[in-house]
Amino acid sequence: MRAAILTGLRLSPWLVFGPITGVMSEAAVFHFRRGRRVLGALCIVLNVGVLLGIPLLTAYLAHRLK
Repeated sequence: MRAAILTGLRLSPWLVFGPITGVMSEAAVFHFRRGRRVLGALCIVLNVGVLLGIPLLTAYLAHRLK
């Protein structure tokens, strides 16, 4: 039972954020748990950049294809 709960918690970033940002969210949690705060913070900054960049890139490409 405990293994199923841990597996569910590990898969939750993938389900919530998707395959690209889920990996970075999991990496941020991993680094914070290991005491590597700078790497964890960099993962969060990169994650926010991707979350903002994807819609902007999509809008740019949609505008260029008109």
